Amino acid sequence: MMIDSNAPLASSSSMNYCSLWTMTDRRLRQQTAAAHDLKLHSPCQEEAMVLSQLELELQGLLRFRKAQVHLLKNGVRLQAIGGAAIDDLLLRASADRLALAHYFLEAAAKLRRMRPGSFRNSTSRSYYSIYHAARTVSFVFHAGDDHQDHKDLHNGIPDEFPDFERWRNDLKEARLRRNEADYDPYPRPDAEFADVSKVQLRVATDFLHVAEQYLRGKGCQL
Repeated sequence: MMIDSNAPLASSSSMNYCSLWTMTDRRLRQQTAAAHDLKLHSPCQEEAMVLSQLELELQGLLRFRKAQVHLLKNGVRLQAIGGAAIDDLLLRASADRLALAHYFLEAAAKLRRMRPGSFRNSTSRSYYSIYHAARTVSFVFHAGDDHQDHKDLHNGIPDEFPDFERWRNDLKEARLRRNEADYDPYPRPDAEFADVSKVQLRVATDFLHVAEQYLRGKGCQL
């Protein structure tokens, strides 16, 4: 899909940093590639003028809107603070989100082991473990947090993810069970969620294992 370099950008409140930064980088690459194909002719000579690599980059930079320039500056600032390239910082942040998924998984297991067990809470924590793991997978693949919404996150699991259709369905099921556990007053006995919490804990454990392998293949240091 071609992106119109003259199309207005969404405001910062309606587009997250990563997606806009990716769009900015994509536009610069497109503009640079177009500049490579451009031949500037003088009316007095047929030989095309050749631009240096720096001139090509600056030519693309001159087409940036104010919001794009701001993002470019912020990216440079972020690299200086983090001491690494943007792509490496994105992977570092992704590893930290996956650590949060592990935290919720451990909480879900502990809640089931309580006597009496806290099965509603365990079901909810298992879902959030799956949610954060899936959000990490989606973020790394799409280079942005474009599918963070709970009802849309399953669409962020890419086709290249192992057994992706199963995990998309399991994520939707886990969200449904979490909603029942968190919001429905019936059934009243917490023990009624014992079997549900057991299944969801197993699903969360399996999904985190697959997600870790996938993310390591993408360069995440876990």
